[in-house]
Amino acid sequence: NRIRPRSELRGGELGGELLDRPGVALMAEARAVEIAGGDGGGFEQALLADEFARLPGIGRKTALRLTYHLLKATAEEAARLADAIVAIADGVHACPICGNYTESDRCEICASQRRDPSIICVVEEPSDIGAIERTGEFRGLYHVLGGRLSPLDGIGPAELNIGGLLERESPGGEPARAEEV
Repeated sequence: NRIRPRSELRGGELGGELLDRPGVALMAEARAVEIAGGDGGGFEQALLADEFARLPGIGRKTALRLTYHLLKATAEEAARLADAIVAIADGVHACPICGNYTESDRCEICASQRRDPSIICVVEEPSDIGAIERTGEFRGLYHVLGGRLSPLDGIGPAELNIGGLLERESPGGEPARAEEV
């Protein structure tokens, strides 16, 4: 299955290649009929709904609701959303020390002088840090594994950020000592 230009799918001269994913053109073409009420249009809407449906917690109905919401939005509102998505993709990356999300060289937590570097809280995902921080009780550093062990899914220690944890040093320059709290 090669990805065909939109102009081949709809007859109009829209040009450009679709996302480079096998089968996306066929899925979107089939869903275009569903979204457009059976009149054969709606190819772009189907592509957007498919992308929304790939997000965690977003099912087909919610994806269609979001798509219809954007169809009602002004061009400026849609452009703001698109700009925000591009800004996240271009400007946010993993902190090289802990794996938290940041726009800087290091995340705010790793850069803070007020944190206790002798205590490291190991979390599964960056989103877990927010829940702990909202308690206002933890003053140490974090380390993000980037997932959890799942041998059935082929996720072992090599797929997680365990090596980065073992390489972290304690304040005295020695390898960090681990203890469960």
